[in-house]
Amino acid sequence: MLSLDALLLEAFVNISSLYFLNTFVFYYIPGDLGHLTTVTVFPFYLLGGAILNGIFKRFLKDPMFFGTLSFSIAFIFVFLS
Repeated sequence: MLSLDALLLEAFVNISSLYFLNTFVFYYIPGDLGHLTTVTVFPFYLLGGAILNGIFKRFLKDPMFFGTLSFSIAFIFVFLS
């Protein structure tokens, strides 16, 4: 379900962009259209949506974890690099 939303959003953005700006935001080279690229990318959309959903649920349960993690990563990049 999560990956279907991404595909529908891509179609909506392209249709809106074509109507208002007379150009596409997402476009495919004609040779790629016959390769079923959407079908091959669909599992990655699904996996990415599931990972983001899990991260968001974890954030709602324990927001301090993400605050501490962000601080630690920033500390490492600023002071140890």
